[in-house]
Amino acid sequence: MKLKVIKGNFVVSKIPFINNELLSNEFVFLSKTDQEISLVCKGELMSHHAIIKEEGYKLIRIEGLLDFGLVGIIAKIATILSDEKISIFVISTFNTDYFLVKENNLNKTK
Repeated sequence: MKLKVIKGNFVVSKIPFINNELLSNEFVFLSKTDQEISLVCKGELMSHHAIIKEEGYKLIRIEGLLDFGLVGIIAKIATILSDEKISIFVISTFNTDYFLVKENNLNKTK
């Protein structure tokens, strides 16, 4: 399994509304439920209207297309990083999975 660190610093935030300008950027992860709207994007793109935000994350991509039948990839990564006392924020897309770690923990993930 090959991992790639995406350039830039990322922010995880809770926002009050969807700003369509953000959707045109290269890396934007948006989720909306009946209780919240969450946004993950590069720090320089962060909406100034965030209700709350966590800064200083690095985004790591699992390279390649992951079949939906694959089992345990995130569990294995989470276990390895948990043993090092590193928490992760996981995002899944149709093609693959991503996870974020705090920038100061990035060297411990290699």
